[in-house]
Amino acid sequence: MKEMTIYDIAKLAGVSPSTVSRVLHDSPSVRQTTRERVRQVLDGQRFEPDAAARGDGAAPSSRLAGILVPDVRSAHVSGGVYCLERELARDGCCSLVFNTGADERQIGHSLRQLARHRPDAVVLFGPQYQTEGVRQAVASCLPQTPAVLCGGTLELENGYSVLAGEEFGAAGCVELFASRGKDHPALVMGGETPAELLLRQGFCYAALRFLHQADPPVCLLEAEEGAGEATARLMREHPETDAILYSDDALAAAGLRALLDMGRRVPQQVAVIAAVDSPCAALCIPKITALGNLAYEQGLAAARTLRAVFAGEHTSRRMMVYAELIERETT
Repeated sequence: MKEMTIYDIAKLAGVSPSTVSRVLHDSPSVRQTTRERVRQVLDGQRFEPDAAARGDGAAPSSRLAGILVPDVRSAHVSGGVYCLERELARDGCCSLVFNTGADERQIGHSLRQLARHRPDAVVLFGPQYQTEGVRQAVASCLPQTPAVLCGGTLELENGYSVLAGEEFGAAGCVELFASRGKDHPALVMGGETPAELLLRQGFCYAALRFLHQADPPVCLLEAEEGAGEATARLMREHPETDAILYSDDALAAAGLRALLDMGRRVPQQVAVIAAVDSPCAALCIPKITALGNLAYEQGLAAARTLRAVFAGEHTSRRMMVYAELIERETT
């Protein structure tokens, strides 16, 4: 009889594999009703993750993978790195995690350190790694090693990409704004990373499609400017704005505070969405509507890619994961 996997459990429970992984790892981000449904299927199938997946025992390890992350403390990626490491451990693959920061010299140093261990794979977790300098460093240090970039595109013969579908997520946010009668949305971005540029592209496309706006306001934080100050500037320059999409949860929290301080009622006068969810968004008052954090899905997709590569199976060079829009009180 074929051994059940989390993908089989997910299909039976009507959820994503990442949700099953969250339940197995007791993540607090799963709704109670969903947790109970998944647990019911797990119990019915008598599913038991192996010792490596549970983290309570040692499994034989024949492979080594390096995982590079800009800041392991970040709530945006830590869950995905944890999920990736656990999934690799299930396959008997030990992981080395490098906390690289965003500086390309430090990233290159970490790749050279990893190369000394002769890894079987490397995963770069975050859109910050989608730069020409990092691409060249991977090509130089690990030219034959399967390399997966989560959150961007890695154009190498040994490269694989897990894309987060920011354009589609932004389009879904604008569509929600339109359904709430919001006709003048704006976008606030903290920078111009590859992920934020894709977010902008999807936002502008959706504004034209759903609201017939060819040039919606896009507010980029200026030097030494906080999200609250940027929000105040946006409202001065575009007082008609009735909905704001922020490129992450921290910006949305600061922007929300600024709107309330200005006397704007949320969501009655101005609706707010964060493009990345975290506990911060759920703890704000009012609670911020957000696009679900795709770190778990990216971690699972990277593990699935490497599993296929290790088995010598054909696998796509690019995989796309999509965020669920979590509606709360700001829309």
